[in-house]
Amino acid sequence: MDANIQTDLEIVATTIGTIDNGCDGSQQYLLLKCLNDYLSEDEAWSYLHPLVYRDTNDAGAYFCHIVETIQKSDDSVICIVHHQFNN
Repeated sequence: MDANIQTDLEIVATTIGTIDNGCDGSQQYLLLKCLNDYLSEDEAWSYLHPLVYRDTNDAGAYFCHIVETIQKSDDSVICIVHHQFNN
């Protein structure tokens, strides 16, 4: 996916659930809805990934590299954010 997509879309993010995997991290499920136009999976990823991305090389530290997207409707995308720990 292209991380350089620029957009003027009005996007609202709503948490719809979280699966806790203990010391291995969690998956956070979000519904991204565009209020003023079509929202593609690439646009949703480009909006959300920079907000959640974290990197580390420290043992036991939190990191977040992965955001998955699933098109729900023309203006909505379900996103799965993988929160992890460097075990």
